[in-house]
Amino acid sequence: MSALGTYSFLPWLRQGIANTIVTADNDTSVKTRASTHVELQVAGDPVGGGATLTAPLTQNIALYGPGDIVGIDSRAIFRTDPRPWITNYESNYLAAIEFYDEDLVWRYTPAAPDGSGLRLRPWLTLIVLQETEFSEGAGAVGRPLPCITIPDRNVLPPADDLWAWAHVHFNQTVAGSATELVSSDMGAVLPRVQSIIAQNPDLAYARLVCPRRLDDNAGYHAFVVPTFETGRLAGIGKDPKLSPHATYSAWGAAYPDQPDPDVMPVYYRWYFRTGSKGDFEYLVTLLKPQPINTRVGTRDMDVQDPGSNIPAITDPPLGGVLRLGGALRVPDADLGTADLQERQKYENWDQPYPHPFQRALAAFVNLPDDYAASTAEAANAASAIPGITDDPDPLITAPLYGRWHARTQRLLTKRDGTPADNPTNWVHQLNLDPRYRVAASFGTDVVEANAETYMNYAWEQIGDVLAANQKIRHLQLATEVSMVWYERHLTPLAATNTERAFSLSAPVTGRLLIGGSTIQFTQTKSLVPPTLTSAAMRRVLRPGARLTRLLPFDAGVTPRNLLTRINAGEVSAAPPKAVPPALPTVDQAAGAAHPSGVPTWILDLLAAYRWLPFAVLVLALLLAAILLIVLPMPAALVVALVVAGAGIALFALLRRWQSADGPAQAMTEANQIPSAIERLANNPNFVLADPGSSVRPAPGASDSPTAVRFKTALRDSYTLLAAGKAAAQRPAPVPLDLAGATRTLVAGLNPRLTIPRRGLSFIGIPPWIRELIGDDFNEVMAYPKIDLPMYAPLKDISVDGVGMADNLFHIWAGSSVQACPACRRAASAARFAFTLNSVRQPWSRCRFRLARTVVGTNVVQSTNASRPFSIELKVDTCAACA
Repeated sequence: MSALGTYSFLPWLRQGIANTIVTADNDTSVKTRASTHVELQVAGDPVGGGATLTAPLTQNIALYGPGDIVGIDSRAIFRTDPRPWITNYESNYLAAIEFYDEDLVWRYTPAAPDGSGLRLRPWLTLIVLQETEFSEGAGAVGRPLPCITIPDRNVLPPADDLWAWAHVHFNQTVAGSATELVSSDMGAVLPRVQSIIAQNPDLAYARLVCPRRLDDNAGYHAFVVPTFETGRLAGIGKDPKLSPHATYSAWGAAYPDQPDPDVMPVYYRWYFRTGSKGDFEYLVTLLKPQPINTRVGTRDMDVQDPGSNIPAITDPPLGGVLRLGGALRVPDADLGTADLQERQKYENWDQPYPHPFQRALAAFVNLPDDYAASTAEAANAASAIPGITDDPDPLITAPLYGRWHARTQRLLTKRDGTPADNPTNWVHQLNLDPRYRVAASFGTDVVEANAETYMNYAWEQIGDVLAANQKIRHLQLATEVSMVWYERHLTPLAATNTERAFSLSAPVTGRLLIGGSTIQFTQTKSLVPPTLTSAAMRRVLRPGARLTRLLPFDAGVTPRNLLTRINAGEVSAAPPKAVPPALPTVDQAAGAAHPSGVPTWILDLLAAYRWLPFAVLVLALLLAAILLIVLPMPAALVVALVVAGAGIALFALLRRWQSADGPAQAMTEANQIPSAIERLANNPNFVLADPGSSVRPAPGASDSPTAVRFKTALRDSYTLLAAGKAAAQRPAPVPLDLAGATRTLVAGLNPRLTIPRRGLSFIGIPPWIRELIGDDFNEVMAYPKIDLPMYAPLKDISVDGVGMADNLFHIWAGSSVQACPACRRAASAARFAFTLNSVRQPWSRCRFRLARTVVGTNVVQSTNASRPFSIELKVDTCAACA
């Protein structure tokens, strides 16, 4: 069953900077447009270099309002209700118009919502007028919009209530939980609103409604007009500044020098007519409730002698009857305690379930299925039904209604005697409750009597069912044939040769998932790329291929374990990529720039640890201080001076090497990063010079403008270079789980899964048949949809001319079941009682005529005392004995 659709509504919605408006509606200080206060912090780099300059900037920014709008694109409107030129619109409905942009009708309102946050007037209004209430505007020259003239402003809706006639409609819930019907916390609702709109903007739209109640059989013109005076003035070509204030109503009180007060510009319009009364609301108003007798809608049914040797229902509280219910009954909620208990006594007659009568009836109905499994004599003996246990002949039993739709041939028990899987489902209720069997028998009579008509309807629809079943049979055949290949070849192959099974299944790797990604995508990140399982590769590695015969395979190295060896890293399609020896690199050029005569390992240490020279100096000074303390004078002083001098000399040497190696280190690829620019010295006299120039910039406190721009360009270049390297970096391939991928492929190729899904995806089966097929993929057991009311044939076979569908009188049949005096064939109690109310002859062997009169207030319950009901019964000899 599909989920119930959910609608949500918001009183208004705005997006963007309009949500920062703080001025209230009808604020006279806002003349034409609403404004918002904007504060910015402007930052910039000085031309001459130096620290970044910042400055605050504040400004009141005016926002577009109704006075700036002189038209609406008709594409923004996606539906009107009613549609244009409809001539039978229900008069009790309200006209409406819907806009695709969910915030359009509040977007240009020059005010903030009220204090509750729930009321905000739209800047557009929908009005509906009859032809006598307006006239087409004259003098269109100089007017941006078409106009109409409305002499009487009383036909327009109250301006202060317009907030109530616009809303946002969501075709999805925005509630926080299933139990939340109304939410006053917009902070919790808005994130869900934004998520829905971001996911699918078509789920939300804005709607304007006109509150006018329509007359019957009248013509109306619907107009979308401006709500505020500034919009009206702009639409008729006047200056919006003439309005008293920005949110003054377009049909508010007149003010001095108001231009054309009766003229209204129109953004959009359409025409429709209403029809006469007769819709559902009108028909409901015609219903007049009145009290009714609690026994109306039920008919007593004698169940003391069902026939066919089935035991009667003789429970003392029931009095030998069950009450057959009709369509019109007094609801349980309107019954008193005593009446409700009386009804429940008859409704729960079979408790505890199953009743002995139901067990016997089920055994009787199950006899045809028992006959299919054993002889008639053995089946009759096992049924335990009195009177037939010693009968060697098969019996004609009661029908099992709904057997084809329920796909069952038995009730209560299976053929082996074990209980049925669901002994309380609908097919058991239908066949084991006499009340439902009566209705089923009655329906069977109707179908038999109207077989030709119903068959015509059925054959008109059965073509789809037959075609669908034929296609399903073809798919079932394909499934069974494919299962032979699947079970005999693919499944054993996967167990013995995983590689071969994986290669054969490779064409579907793009359709099956493993670890949240398709197998094909997983291959692209692994040591076994899709190329190794492509069709071309399979042709190369087939056993008789020329390349396979020429390659030096042996017992341990074969094409059968190629994927495993590749996955283990033992085999590669190509050697690792390397720079050709003769090709110079950036690092080689940097190596040539290293200072000569300096060990490489010292240069590497100086590049990695810029503080190393200072550490040597500090260490030498610290050692000299320790020697001064430990050694005796004057030897301590001499040694300390020597150590300190050596440390200073080594510091100077390391700094000189570090400075000389700086350009070389800057050239290496590892140092071409944006952070390396920050380590460059400042150069106040830096300029760009031609090669060979004698200009030598010297370090200083700050950079020259050219140095600033050059460092910026170099930083951007290094940033781009680093981003390019990161984008081009390919993760190292990882081993592929060949066994797991193969298991997923083999399981996904099961024909019992793939063929039904594929078949139903391209076979044109009607949706109502597809629902009947379900997941079992069996042939459709569909019933025709016959668009004929059942009450008519039921009425035709009812004794009182009203029928079971119209239970206006309670009828009590007080006669017991009688039998044919000659052959003693007894009538079924349930069907007998039903026959009393229908004058039909459901038995083929017996006929009846009315003879005995039963009349009285204790028997008949009628809403009309002047119309008592009488019934007569006499059992004559059956047709076989006549």
